[in-house]
Amino acid sequence: MYTKVWKGFEQFQQHHVKDPSSQKEYDITIYSIVKYFHLCMENNPNMIDSLFVPRRCILHSTKIAELMIENRRAFLHKGAMHKLRGYAYAGLNKTKVRTPEMEKLAAFCRDHLVPLTVSLRDVQDEIAKRKNIEDRP
Repeated sequence: MYTKVWKGFEQFQQHHVKDPSSQKEYDITIYSIVKYFHLCMENNPNMIDSLFVPRRCILHSTKIAELMIENRRAFLHKGAMHKLRGYAYAGLNKTKVRTPEMEKLAAFCRDHLVPLTVSLRDVQDEIAKRKNIEDRP
């Protein structure tokens, strides 16, 4: 007896898809809903960004999408800082032309001796340590 095995769908990706009506080229990625939720829970910057797209930019949404949009803030947590900062630094390192804003961020990190590996916990510990020193008589 033949049994078809379901492999499951996780992600589809295709690059350089040409739109014949506008001659524009697109890169397309489609995620399974399970993977999309997982990436949102991990605060993947691209996925979190997709939850905060202005309504005028949404062409179609389902009831599930509407629930996600209504509850989008529930996906945000303190771990997002690490992901977003890493994403920002990766972008900084990719670009060859530095904007004034990028230079200001790099200068701030250099001037304040903020290593790229500093975590939110490190910052909180430092704040607590300084507060304890200030509170001493």
